[in-house]
Amino acid sequence: MSSSNQFWVTQEDWSKRKHLILRYYLKPAAAKLASVSPNRGIIIIDGFAGRGRYEDGSPGSPIHVAEVARDCYKFVDPVFVSVRNIEANKQTFRELENATEFWRSEGIVRNINKTLREALPEILSESIHEPLFAFLDPFAPSQLPVNDFTQLLRRKPPTEALIVLHTPAIVRMVRQYAKSTDIDVSQRLAYASTLSQVFGSVGWRALEQSSCQADDVVTCYENELKDLFPAYYVYSHAIRARVNSSTKYHIVFLTKNLHGVSLMNDAFVKENQALTEDTTPSPQTMLDLYGAEMWESLCTDILDIGRSKPVSWRRQELVFASIAKRFGEFRAADHLKAIKELMDRAGAPRIVPVGLKTSRSGSWRTNDDTNLMFDFETATSSGSWQTSLDL
Repeated sequence: MSSSNQFWVTQEDWSKRKHLILRYYLKPAAAKLASVSPNRGIIIIDGFAGRGRYEDGSPGSPIHVAEVARDCYKFVDPVFVSVRNIEANKQTFRELENATEFWRSEGIVRNINKTLREALPEILSESIHEPLFAFLDPFAPSQLPVNDFTQLLRRKPPTEALIVLHTPAIVRMVRQYAKSTDIDVSQRLAYASTLSQVFGSVGWRALEQSSCQADDVVTCYENELKDLFPAYYVYSHAIRARVNSSTKYHIVFLTKNLHGVSLMNDAFVKENQALTEDTTPSPQTMLDLYGAEMWESLCTDILDIGRSKPVSWRRQELVFASIAKRFGEFRAADHLKAIKELMDRAGAPRIVPVGLKTSRSGSWRTNDDTNLMFDFETATSSGSWQTSLDL
């Protein structure tokens, strides 16, 4: 049995996780994307759809996306989601057609028997104004050259992409390239060509000079995407085979919208909580959820942001900067609560709203547009600070 066929026998934990993230993100994001659509319609592309279901009956990404799309139709203010599943293999495509028959009959899903590169022009021509979200999960990194989705990310309407990057496979390629000698010229050239296509440039060669771990690969990939698509925020998160094990792959997210970054951050946090909920008691407070040391580290990181950029911050900008620093680790609401804690401190280090008075209870009433300044000068009696938020 080939590795690709074996993949479809049963759904592994790491596959379940990317599907959880997809569902956790798409439902709230669909409403946000629809708000800038002329007809509250959005397009979702599954660029490597596969069979639709595993042999054990578990749903693949096309089923998860179709179910989300149907739920969006039931919103009080409906979102009209059209799903385009792309699958190049003819036999796999026939199985995909069978698996998605119900949603095809309802007009939610259309399956396309082409490669991503072949299918994109047709899809983009029929979605000139609608926002678009693309889930790109190739079986191997070589199946997703940057050039294959460049036209997708250069369209004008709001566009987002979630890319599954098999970083361990790229690590192996880089190491094989580095080990190959002049005798292996053809193999060396093949590795170099594949890596340059995956990264969209020869920037990957910097990985030769390092120990080349999975985190190095995803950082290099992020930087290349930022150079190629400067209008986008680019963030990634590692998915492990199981708790506390090695990285199985990274998920890379691209969006032009700060709300998208916040929602995807929350999706990663929610997925991580779902991963551990079977063995960990349900958290009652933020200290239960994160632990005192991790919570204090978030407050410290926010103070470090202020030290690195000692200017006035809009509250929304500071929340985003904090999320960017600890992407996928804390909920967006928790970043906001950490900022509030720093505002409630009696002495430095703290955050002080500009031009506001406290309420009768002694707390600050702020909103996303409130200007905030960092105060590092007023010393507390103990010379240190403790968490004061009612957790």
